[in-house]
Amino acid sequence: MSSVLRTPVAQKLVKLMMHDGKKHTAEHVLLGALDHIRVVKKENALASMYAAIAKVSPLVEVRTIRVRGQSYQVPLPLSEQRSTALGLRLLVRASRKSKQPMHKALGEEMVAASKGQGEAIKQKREMAKVALEARAFAHFRWF
Repeated sequence: MSSVLRTPVAQKLVKLMMHDGKKHTAEHVLLGALDHIRVVKKENALASMYAAIAKVSPLVEVRTIRVRGQSYQVPLPLSEQRSTALGLRLLVRASRKSKQPMHKALGEEMVAASKGQGEAIKQKREMAKVALEARAFAHFRWF
């Protein structure tokens, strides 16, 4: 097992990609994605992965709250752990939409995210836009 796979973020990413308990396959996909990053960017793949995750991780999310029979979309700030988890989920979801093999799609999405482009960044901006529109209901954030 590579030392890269021992990091908590890499383990979380592997668990998100895993299908039917095939952890070994998911680990190989992550290692293939890191190799793809190393070839494309010609720099440290692990640092690029962390940069991509940092850029994709949202700062706020919107939760639905029921008050007096009405539902409101209330923006909430995210903890660092929840933010990272959502960022990883956005990366994996965007990679799965691609028609390419998963290791190549994940690598390409990470490279695009580290440049501030790509499907995952688009989804993050959409989340931020929804939270910005719902800021009028931020006073319902008492829990």
